Amino acid sequence: MTGAAVGAPPTGGVATGGGTTEGVEAMGAFGAGAGALVLAGGLLAYRRRLARES
Repeated sequence: MTGAAVGAPPTGGVATGGGTTEGVEAMGAFGAGAGALVLAGGLLAYRRRLARES
């Protein structure tokens, strides 16, 4: 291509973090979510049991 403005390529590496759960400040939210999943599973099992007995 003629007339294209091409500069120097970037140097150095990409800055990386410590991972997706590094420094989690909302551990209570994770716990509440886990509790909600357990509760939903228990309710589903209970409803299936009631449906079988009927």
